Amino acid sequence: MTDYKNQIVTDYPCKKYACAIQACLIRNNYADSNCTKELAEFENCCKLLDPNTPLAKTACLKVWKKLKIQH
Repeated sequence: MTDYKNQIVTDYPCKKYACAIQACLIRNNYADSNCTKELAEFENCCKLLDPNTPLAKTACLKVWKKLKIQH
């Protein structure tokens, strides 16, 4: 499992996970049911982000709403 706590947060948090979702969707003709691993990794990354991290709100707002995390 990925160690999200030690992940270096860039200006676009969780970017590599968002890119993995996009790549998976393209490979699978946009069938999101085939990309559950990538979606879960992105959600896990968002769970650990401080809402004050640059661009975190933009990247993770939908995940936070889904998980009812304060932002």
